[in-house]
Amino acid sequence: MRRSYLLSLVLVCFSLSTLAQDICYGSMKKYFANRGDTVAPLQIVHRSKNQMKLTGGADYKIFTSTQNESMDRYLRKRCFVVSTNKDSCSFVNCRKLRYKKLRFGNWYAPCVLLGNKLYFSAVPLGSVIGQSFVDFGDAKLGGSVGEALATCNLGSHRVLYVIDGATGKVDYVNQEMMKQLFKDHPEWIEQYSKKTTCESNVLIKYLLELKALEK
Repeated sequence: MRRSYLLSLVLVCFSLSTLAQDICYGSMKKYFANRGDTVAPLQIVHRSKNQMKLTGGADYKIFTSTQNESMDRYLRKRCFVVSTNKDSCSFVNCRKLRYKKLRFGNWYAPCVLLGNKLYFSAVPLGSVIGQSFVDFGDAKLGGSVGEALATCNLGSHRVLYVIDGATGKVDYVNQEMMKQLFKDHPEWIEQYSKKTTCESNVLIKYLLELKALEK
């Protein structure tokens, strides 16, 4: 009886340790092919506003809890996506990502995979996206002054981008693209049309709904 109990306890502990592991994908190709490497649980920390203001970059810093220098270097420079079992979340490394030749900076952004497209939340880049956050009175200025106003003080805002799994191209997810995603859900289009925000924390809720329907 005692031996059976101990064996059951060992199996439970083994199962818990297995479930606690995270998965790293070394490239976009491996991620879309679902060929990742299981690793020990990683530390995922939301960077402070001061850190992002001083050094730029994405919202999350990911590193090992054991201060493994080679693994930490891999996470910073080579890893493409980290998926964690703890919160069922995924994070894409922004280090090598570009939108119209503009850099997102280092570190990781939260992401959602739908089909062969990866959507992620990051800071607005460029004057075209920035204009979405300019007050109407400022937007009327136009020209270089209007563009300057559109691109400053955007550090606290987040919008959605998408990575095409076939080409690797990064695009900004505008309202028309969102409505196209909702083509099978007209009630969502109606709800979305009433919203005036471009913030990703609102839009990503719809993506999670679509993700749930995929299963």
